Amino acid sequence: MVHFDSADKKMLNKLVEWRQFCKENSIQQDMAFSHFKKLKNLLMISSVSLSTLAGILNILTLPSESEQDRPGGFNVLGFLATVSSLVSGSIIVIQNNMKYSEKSQVATQFSAEYGKLQRELGAELYLIQSGENVYKSVAEFFKRMSSRMADITGSAPPIPGSVMNKFKKQCNGLESSITFDDTIFQDVIDNKNNNLVDSSNIVVTGV
Repeated sequence: MVHFDSADKKMLNKLVEWRQFCKENSIQQDMAFSHFKKLKNLLMISSVSLSTLAGILNILTLPSESEQDRPGGFNVLGFLATVSSLVSGSIIVIQNNMKYSEKSQVATQFSAEYGKLQRELGAELYLIQSGENVYKSVAEFFKRMSSRMADITGSAPPIPGSVMNKFKKQCNGLESSITFDDTIFQDVIDNKNNNLVDSSNIVVTGV
């Protein structure tokens, strides 16, 4: 059994929290990817369908030889063709402005980044408990992870509200209270915080 001092225990507990944080954010970003992809496909299918409809209506509005000399009235099919073309064009503009394709790519990228960080945290926590950790100390690993967590959380795109609501429902309506906070690092190193977590066992599962 590897024994840790109180400062190491607090850092280990925080690392376990960060691992869960990365897991949840990886899932959320993956759900955001699916959300943006569905919106992109919906707009694309709608635009193509309306363009096709407009083309068909335009063909149907072509006058036959017997109708060419007749006085023209209100052309319903021509009106519908024009409306379909306008709506199709508007959908294309919306799709370009919303950038759903780019957003889906960014979301899948950060889902992978969070997943990678989660696995690294889990593996290193397992090694630390086994006394075979790669880093010289818990503090060194904590400092490295703190920097990487700050980088990824600072650049990750926000999750749409509808996606967060869906995520909460999948978690039985419970919203995670885990958030990234790197301000703990200096307090732990300087031993300024007297309310240290006193747990001798750090259990990591699903590495």
